[in-house]
Amino acid sequence: MQTKPLALIKVPHFLSGAKPQTTASLAVSDVEVLARAFLDQGQSAPVGSRAHMILDDLAKTGSWLLCNCKGESLTESPVLYVSRRHSQSRPLTLVRNHARGLHDAACRFHKLPGQAQGHSLAEREAVVALGVLRSTDGSTASGKKRKGSTGTSKSTSTPRLARVLFTLLERAGLNRVLASSRSISRDATKLMDAAQGLWMDKEQTVAATGFIGPNLYRVDQIARKVEGASNWPRSLSPHGFVIGLCDRELDVGGTTHLIDPFDRTSPPHTWEVKGRVRLPGPGTIGPYLAIGLVAKVAGKELAEIVQAYVHPAYDFESLLLVDSDLERQTLAILSERQADMKQRKNPYSIIKPYVDLIEPESQTPYRPDFVIKAGSREIAVETMGYVDEEYVARKSRMHEVMRKRYDEVIEHRPGINDDDLRAKIEGFVGYKPD
Repeated sequence: MQTKPLALIKVPHFLSGAKPQTTASLAVSDVEVLARAFLDQGQSAPVGSRAHMILDDLAKTGSWLLCNCKGESLTESPVLYVSRRHSQSRPLTLVRNHARGLHDAACRFHKLPGQAQGHSLAEREAVVALGVLRSTDGSTASGKKRKGSTGTSKSTSTPRLARVLFTLLERAGLNRVLASSRSISRDATKLMDAAQGLWMDKEQTVAATGFIGPNLYRVDQIARKVEGASNWPRSLSPHGFVIGLCDRELDVGGTTHLIDPFDRTSPPHTWEVKGRVRLPGPGTIGPYLAIGLVAKVAGKELAEIVQAYVHPAYDFESLLLVDSDLERQTLAILSERQADMKQRKNPYSIIKPYVDLIEPESQTPYRPDFVIKAGSREIAVETMGYVDEEYVARKSRMHEVMRKRYDEVIEHRPGINDDDLRAKIEGFVGYKPD
C-alpha cells in the first residue's frame, strides 16, 4: 500500500537494465495535473493546457517519469513516458512502460479506466502465399468457412495483410518470449530469415524475400523493386511489404502517417499511407507494429504505401505483438516471473499465438492469449477484463476447447488477481518458496 505522497521524478531515457539518472521531481501540482489527464485518457490535456505543456517538455527533452509508488529504489520504480496520439487538439498522452512492472494498486497511475476493447476474437489463418494484391482482372479465391468456426462476421474478420504479418512473425519465432534480451535489429534479422523459402504466389514464381523490408525506412527500396517487377502471375499486381515499429497520426485531411517512434526531432520522420489503415481495438495506445503494402496506383509511376495494418506491440525493444493494453499488463507479469524463475532453475517460455490452432476432434479453431511452456507441459493464460456479454460468452466457449489441450486455463484480470497469477505460474513450474 502506498504510504508516502505520490512523486514523479524526471529522468532521461535509459536502456533496459541501466540505472536511471534523476534530474528533478515534478511539482506536486503538476503531478496532480498529469494524474487527472492520465485518468481521463488525455481528454483533459488539450493543446495549451498545463498537462500538454508538461508532456511537450518531456517529449522534446527525451525524458521519462519514475513513479515512487513502490518505494524509493529507482530500480523498482514504474516508468511513465509520453506517446503521440492521432489528434490535432490532444496530440500527446502519458502511458506506462509495462516492462518496468505495474504501479502499486493504490497509485493513481495503476489502471486506465474505460479502456477500449483491443483484444480480437476474429479467426486467423496462416497464409500459404504472401501476395495480397489481386489484379483487377485476376481470379480471387473464395474463402471457405472452417468446420467448428465460431462464425466471425465480415466486420471483424482478419485482413489478409494482417495474416501475412502474423505468418511471418510466427515463422520467425518472434511470438516466443525467453528470459533473455531482445533487440529490434535481431528480430528484424530473424524476420528476413523466416521469409526465405516463402513466395508471393501459390505457383512459386516470385520469391518473397526481395519484396519485404524489415523496417519502414526500406519503403523506397521496396518501391523500386515493385516498380521494376516483371514475370509476376496475371492474378497478382506487383507489390511488397515494409514492417516496422511505429506510432501513428491522422492529419486534418484524413491521411494517416506512420511515425518513427525513435526519432527525437520535431517533427519526427513519418511515412504517409495513401489508403486504408486498419487498427484492431481502436483506443489501444502505441507502440504499434505496422505492415505497409507498397504498390503502384494506376496512372502513377512511383510505388508508395497504399494500405497498412497497424497492430499493438508490447514495447519498443522487440517485434512482439499484444492484442490490447490489458495484455501488456498480463505479459509484464509473465515476463517478470520468467526472469526470476530462470534464476531459481525453474525456467519456462512464453508463447503468444498469432494464428489459430485447431482442436483435432471438432476441428474448432482457438487461440490462447498466452501459452506457458515448461518442459513438455503447457498451460494457457487468458487476459480478461471486458464486460461485453458476447465477448465473455465467446471466450467461455473457447476456454472449453482449450481445456482439452492444456493442463490448465488461467484467467487473469489485470489489477485484480495479479498475485494469484504469479502464484499459479510458480506452482506450475514447481517452485516452492523457502
